[in-house]
Amino acid sequence: MFRYFQNLYAKEETRRNAEELFEMERVVPENDEVNRAVMSEITIDELKNAIRTSQKRKSPGSDGLPVEFYQRTFDVIYRELYHIINEAMTNELPSEFADGTVVLIKKRGGDGTARGFRPISLLNVDYKILSRVMKTRLEHILRTHRILSDAQKCANTDRSIFQATLSLKDRVAQLNARKQKGKMISFDMDHAFDRVSHEFLHRTLLSLGVNRDFVGWLSRVADVASSRLLINGRLTQPFRIERSVRQGDPLSMLLFVIYLHPLLTRLERICGGDLCVAYADDITIIATSTDTINRIFQLFDCFELVSGAKLNRQKTVAIDVGFVNGEPLTVPGLQTTEKVKILGVFFCQLDQVNG
Repeated sequence: MFRYFQNLYAKEETRRNAEELFEMERVVPENDEVNRAVMSEITIDELKNAIRTSQKRKSPGSDGLPVEFYQRTFDVIYRELYHIINEAMTNELPSEFADGTVVLIKKRGGDGTARGFRPISLLNVDYKILSRVMKTRLEHILRTHRILSDAQKCANTDRSIFQATLSLKDRVAQLNARKQKGKMISFDMDHAFDRVSHEFLHRTLLSLGVNRDFVGWLSRVADVASSRLLINGRLTQPFRIERSVRQGDPLSMLLFVIYLHPLLTRLERICGGDLCVAYADDITIIATSTDTINRIFQLFDCFELVSGAKLNRQKTVAIDVGFVNGEPLTVPGLQTTEKVKILGVFFCQLDQVNG
């Protein structure tokens, strides 16, 4: 178990020969006020708000201090906390600041092997306070400049999980009305959050124009981050976190959707009039030609090379939708089933119209 997760978080060399394909155009102006403010001094009000909005009754990190400690003692410790958090943002981080304890949650249907568990990182609350402040500031940049693709319904202004499922249902109804045939493909990313290449994420942020000092701070956190597994009540030896956005970090979801943004942007271009929707790592496409589907899989292959991501082809499945008159769309190697569950909603071939 230890060896599996140590290897999972170990750096994997990526290739840069396909990097230009995922290079993003600058969106944030160089002298943008909101962008500069992301690395301005953190205020006491920001600290207070980060602590106030933190969920209670959550397991603490390795220092044993829960968020309730900070909530109840803030009036006493706020000056010291103010200096600690600002020091951690602007200067070198102590190694223990970003330490994590990884607990393993069994996945639904997990087989008991290491792959059948989801790693959740328990992080120290002082680090999470800083991370929560930085998340709020980064959200402001994304919202101001509308950086994220419309296809991404997670962590995106005025987007929701319901829009994702409704878009799929509407598209199927549209195919039926137009008597078109198509394939709804649900893509499964293997260990999506755990395989994130820090280098690719940082390059993406920089190419979009996000504050270089903020990216430098992310890099400093990555340089000192380590974790221990908690197994049967005992802690393993620490191991480096050389890739991933850790589930349990307030910033992780926002960083992940930025990491995936270059892929979604290219997918939308390939799809053209077809539909591409995503909610975090759940990507679904309704395509109406085998050529489009083949180009999509080729794009995933290229993305894997530069980003560290890996498509789980065994769990990537499709159903035939729309008007079926004669042969459905056939793609070698793509598993077609009678139904598929997407974001908690079942879609099945009964939604199609038979000729």
